[in-house]
Amino acid sequence: MILLEHFKAQAPHLRRLQLREVERASEIMLAASVGLDGALKSLATSTEAEANKFTAAFHPYLQEYFAWLRFVVGAEGLLPDSPPTKVASFTATRVFTLFKAGLCNTDDPDILECILDMALFLFMDTTLWKWQKVKAFTQEQYQTIVAPKFVPLEFCLCYPSTQAALYKKLNLATTELLKHLCDTFSRQCSECVAGFPKDTPGLDCTTFSSYVHNAFILCHKVPRFFKLMLKSRFPVLALKAALSFPLAPACNLPRGSLALETASAMFYTEILLMDNSRHLIVQLLEAGLVETLVNDLLSPRGEGKEGKVFEEWTFHYPDMSPLKALMYASYDPHIANALHVAIMAIPPRTMSNSTAYDIWRRFVDNFGFHRDALRRLPNDHIPLCDSLKHPSVSKAGGLGVQASKECSGCHTTLYCSTECQREDWSSLHREECTRSRVELIDRQLKGSSISHRTRLYNLLHLEAIMHQIASQRGGTSDEWRSKPVCIVDASFYPVSMAFGTVETLATFNTQFGFKLFDCARSRAMLRQVEEGDSTVLAVCISAFGRCGVFTFARFEMDGSSMTLHLQGGFCRAIDASDIGRDYLNI
Repeated sequence: MILLEHFKAQAPHLRRLQLREVERASEIMLAASVGLDGALKSLATSTEAEANKFTAAFHPYLQEYFAWLRFVVGAEGLLPDSPPTKVASFTATRVFTLFKAGLCNTDDPDILECILDMALFLFMDTTLWKWQKVKAFTQEQYQTIVAPKFVPLEFCLCYPSTQAALYKKLNLATTELLKHLCDTFSRQCSECVAGFPKDTPGLDCTTFSSYVHNAFILCHKVPRFFKLMLKSRFPVLALKAALSFPLAPACNLPRGSLALETASAMFYTEILLMDNSRHLIVQLLEAGLVETLVNDLLSPRGEGKEGKVFEEWTFHYPDMSPLKALMYASYDPHIANALHVAIMAIPPRTMSNSTAYDIWRRFVDNFGFHRDALRRLPNDHIPLCDSLKHPSVSKAGGLGVQASKECSGCHTTLYCSTECQREDWSSLHREECTRSRVELIDRQLKGSSISHRTRLYNLLHLEAIMHQIASQRGGTSDEWRSKPVCIVDASFYPVSMAFGTVETLATFNTQFGFKLFDCARSRAMLRQVEEGDSTVLAVCISAFGRCGVFTFARFEMDGSSMTLHLQGGFCRAIDASDIGRDYLNI
């Protein structure tokens, strides 16, 4: 207690500019600190009750004691027995000793705030790099000098009382602090692997793995932090770093590589249910997610485990896999394009076993519909017309609509001309415009809205599926007339299909408990099919995470060639919360 009183008495002088008072206070506090070191060492052999009593004595003096430790970290040569580069790690070890002994056993918000401030300071402090004389620390140097700085914050992320307080603190934090934390994670990941020896099997990558794992725990709990991490492209940095050491084993998985562990730590259910998760998937694909999955398929497994692939990944549905998740998420053209590029970058190779070959080949074949849609998706305009009276969207030479006018009220419909816009307004859109605007804002807030480009892409995807169905189904036009409605469920892998009449499918419910034809526009399309001799209606159900996309497309059948021509269509986006669910498909 006497030693701690010295910290309380002398700490105010550390904030003053008078050199003499600072020197005097430093000498007194340094002597008190040396005295405390002996007590801290005794904690290793103390009982739990003794340790709790000891750490409880710190609580009234914690702010002043931590102020001294911050001063020590920033000062040069204050600890005579420690070189400047090791002061921060020495201080972090001292703080962690107190944390582990029971310092965090409190619900006092002021004490918890003080504890968290110290943990964040130690991790984010940049003083160490001022003393760094080498370009990069070796792995051994990094583990000794730098890695201990993260240990107090890592403890706070795991300990119940500090964990909840940390999430609350960061959710209320300034953007500047969150950006500093984000930059620190990025820098530490880079610095951590900079000293790894290349092509060395059995590397201990525990610290790197801990950075990635804990960074994404914070991403899940602090949405603004997640957004900043994506802006800084941390997922790309982390996965590329892991892939650059192919012989490094996973630290927290029973098998697999460091890259596999890193990818699975950033691609799991809870994070994929968050807003901005679509940007995350694109970044992971750009960084090498598909390469990681292929390497995992090719890696040897234990005897009798040839069929147990992707067991290291965490999803809600037991039969979900990362390849299925990527296929489901490909309703978004940005994800589909990144996935296409990643697939094309995989060099031709022979899969080491039949299971791996079958899984990969089926995945690539099923992605063919998305590839065809990407090939036909224009880059410079959105050739859509939402009027159900528009004669045709696609022609023999490609997409027929040349220009689009957007509804200025809801921004959810497009038209090729003023005439089509007037027709749709009088027949359908007048009743739905205000509601569509409200629904769009709601989707944007929930992160499940889709753009006009995504709408067009999904129509082209459905058209590719229908062309294959027409070629496989063959037969005569009478077969299509008897069952002119086709429902394609892309929320299954591979896609499932059902054919029926207008009467039998008008009340169709999706597997998510959502009625398919429950809006005026979809029912109007059903009536068009019922009244037309050569009209086919196709609906595609896509879902991933919290977002579902229902694509409705009307086709005109060419009786002579038995081909289908896309006449028009629209897309509806739904959020899982609309039907009282936490997620749709993940």
